[in-house]
Amino acid sequence: MREIICTLLYSYILYYTLKPFQKTLIHKGIKKKNASVLLVISVLVGFLLMSIYFIPLFFRESISLAGNFGIGEKDFYKISEKFSGIKNNKILINLLDGLYKKGYSAFMGYANDFLDNVLDFADNILAVFVIPVITYYFLCDAEKIKNKIVFLFPIKWRKIIRKIGYDTDKILSKYILSQFLLCGIVSILTFVILICFKIKYPILLSTINGVFNIIPYFGPLFGAMPSIIIAFVYSPKKAIYLTIALYAIQVLEGNIIAPKITGDSVDLHPIVVIIVLILGGKISGIIGMILAIPIVVFVKIIYEDLNYYIY
Repeated sequence: MREIICTLLYSYILYYTLKPFQKTLIHKGIKKKNASVLLVISVLVGFLLMSIYFIPLFFRESISLAGNFGIGEKDFYKISEKFSGIKNNKILINLLDGLYKKGYSAFMGYANDFLDNVLDFADNILAVFVIPVITYYFLCDAEKIKNKIVFLFPIKWRKIIRKIGYDTDKILSKYILSQFLLCGIVSILTFVILICFKIKYPILLSTINGVFNIIPYFGPLFGAMPSIIIAFVYSPKKAIYLTIALYAIQVLEGNIIAPKITGDSVDLHPIVVIIVLILGGKISGIIGMILAIPIVVFVKIIYEDLNYYIY
């Protein structure tokens, strides 16, 4: 059941991502089925290219970073001892040692989880071929599928179910697509900056920064920390300049790029967002934090529509 639900979930997310492009192709005169086939083939080609070029480099950098972690520790302590008040301060030395061990443990834990997820996905090779097929049928027959689901409910509830489905589709489709686009833009900009500063592991670090950017408030901080720490190990001055450059990316993304892409926000109070992110992190780690906002938006839509319908 877990594999079936995950396969349907991945297919539905991919459907949401491709739907705006499908509408664009239909407006240009391409038939719905032909547009769906074209988009699914494009995704498969993109996945194949990533498998050939990007994913091997990503794993190579991950393995290299894990192998060089011990060297980085020695360099980190040598640099830290140059600052006044640290060399002879046992409390700070113990604090640095504890932070290093916690960071190393967290890094290896996330790396192992990521590798396990990739291996599980690769092990279930059938899902790799099933997801595009299900996505194709979502693109072609989404309305028919929604109508079939609505007919499962009593007649008096069908109107409100349709309203909830329409509102959810309207908000989440825009949110999911915008997050993917922002993730890609931030990853590319981070990659360019890391190359310019000659920081090691640019593909791995830029991907981390882009993925964490999906998480509001905390994400940009968590995503930038690995790059800054690695830069600091080799040059504190370079780390300062890199911090300024990554902050400039966040300013650019938050004030110029994001408003143009996302348009209307999900309209959640910052306190609600923070509480939800903490709960998502406690329940399911990084994945929980990423999925927390869409889930809460969905619950919010159900509440508002039911409240309007009943009262």
